[in-house]
Amino acid sequence: MITETKQRTALAVPETGTAELIELINNRIQPNQPLKEDDVFIRKMFLGSDQINSFGGRFDRNELAKMAELVVDAPVLVGHDHQKLPIGRNFKAEIVERNGTVWLATHFYWLTAALGAENLAKNIDGGIYKEVSAAFLFETPECSICGQDIRSCEHIPFRRYALPSGSFAPAFFWYRNIFKVLETSLVFRGAVPGTRITALMPESEGGQEVFTTKAVVRKAARPRRRQQRIYGR
Repeated sequence: MITETKQRTALAVPETGTAELIELINNRIQPNQPLKEDDVFIRKMFLGSDQINSFGGRFDRNELAKMAELVVDAPVLVGHDHQKLPIGRNFKAEIVERNGTVWLATHFYWLTAALGAENLAKNIDGGIYKEVSAAFLFETPECSICGQDIRSCEHIPFRRYALPSGSFAPAFFWYRNIFKVLETSLVFRGAVPGTRITALMPESEGGQEVFTTKAVVRKAARPRRRQQRIYGR
């Protein structure tokens, strides 16, 4: 019993701010049975940034802020496996700057009494389960070169094109009008470099709560419906 207690204490979140986060969980997620500090593990994930991802997509700050509003109460899965039940849930989101890059960061929790809960915490804190991704819906992938829907224009993501200024730049697309976050997932590799799960950090890091990825759009004819289901790995 003593050993188990020590392990759980070592894996628990820092005491600073924990009571406030538990209050957020109870208010925003509204579990049938209110949770206490000893009932949950809480960690933070850096989910997506304003950099071009491996599929040629990119978020601007406004779309990241919109995702921050939509991700609260979204489930946490493993590997975007929608056939299995969630392992956790997002309850807080904010826009932060990290190493000069704008990031969407979310807080998520899972129950200490759940099967495999401590193993999950050990693998996260030990750096084995490290990267994350999101599945979301949006309306238009806007080409960075011509401003049109990149599925129907002539430009190909990552191919370099001449600009009016005479310089060359690689094409990418902007995610426009994100309207739903389906889930976030622990994955083997995120679509944008630097996704990760961390312990909680002080609010003084400059986070701005907004409530307060990785996605693929195939080059194809414009569908009749403007909604696309977007998955990461």
